Amino acid sequence: MSHRRKVALLVILHLIGFGLFALLRGDDDDPPAEPPLDQAKDVATLDQIDVASRELTEISPGTQIVDCPPQGWSHLIIKSWPHIGPETIDDVSDANAAIVSLLFTAIVADVQQAKGDDGKRSFHLAKVGIGVGADVDGRHLTLTPDTQKELGADLGWMDRRVLIGGRDKFRKMRCVARSNTMALLDSPEILLHDGEHRPVILRYALLLDAATGRLDTLLWALNLDEQGNISDIISPIHRLPSSKVEACILHADPDKFVLGVPTAIAFAMTSIPEGKQSLVCPASLKPLVTQSPPTPHAARQLQRWLRKLVLDEQEGG
Repeated sequence: MSHRRKVALLVILHLIGFGLFALLRGDDDDPPAEPPLDQAKDVATLDQIDVASRELTEISPGTQIVDCPPQGWSHLIIKSWPHIGPETIDDVSDANAAIVSLLFTAIVADVQQAKGDDGKRSFHLAKVGIGVGADVDGRHLTLTPDTQKELGADLGWMDRRVLIGGRDKFRKMRCVARSNTMALLDSPEILLHDGEHRPVILRYALLLDAATGRLDTLLWALNLDEQGNISDIISPIHRLPSSKVEACILHADPDKFVLGVPTAIAFAMTSIPEGKQSLVCPASLKPLVTQSPPTPHAARQLQRWLRKLVLDEQEGG
């Protein structure tokens, strides 16, 4: 074999190893994760905003998640189950389509009530969690590679690799700011934007009313520049309904496949999860919604602005 052919073969093997929808492998070069911040005692007051980037709490394996808050959690933020959309389903093999739709992802939150030193009761955001799962004999259960067999999934080799990759992917989601009444979550995704598959950040803002326990979730998409830094907001700010359940439609790009194997950007969300309301981001707010990493001051300002947006939308509706 000539030297040129050897080099080409190595490049193809590298691409195959890197791809397969980024589900067949994790990223071994990732820095070790910081311990999750999952107790309200770690953030004592509303004025204390923690901006350390942290993993979310993992939902316990075997938790059944349908369309309401699962056991041990007060809120289901979103449950998303991807599948290839009709426009590009013919460009994808049955095997790749099955891989894409094997797992669902769920984000949950736990709001708790406590009595303060003054005797008044108030609500606080105790923890935020995430997990992946699959249909196990008609039950939608969260799974881990170590527990999937005993929980009844008994996945084959390929499906186990998908589960490992899916779990590694959600570990890249970070809580980038939080207090007793707020959490900002950044989730790296691939989005179809201006006809191209682009890496983006989906930023979730969880806003808790300490007096009533009401939890609002807002979501928007952030574009990344060539260096991977957040550059702009590229979507409206969506206010999600409680217990949002969606079938996430994906777009497949045949040009992003190598020998029939999808690369890391072969599939893209056709849109971000839609909300019950769509809020236009004011120009004055853009520096706050795009700041990365957020400072405590910026996170506090963002929280106030988003609350005002929600209140204005409610009064206007």
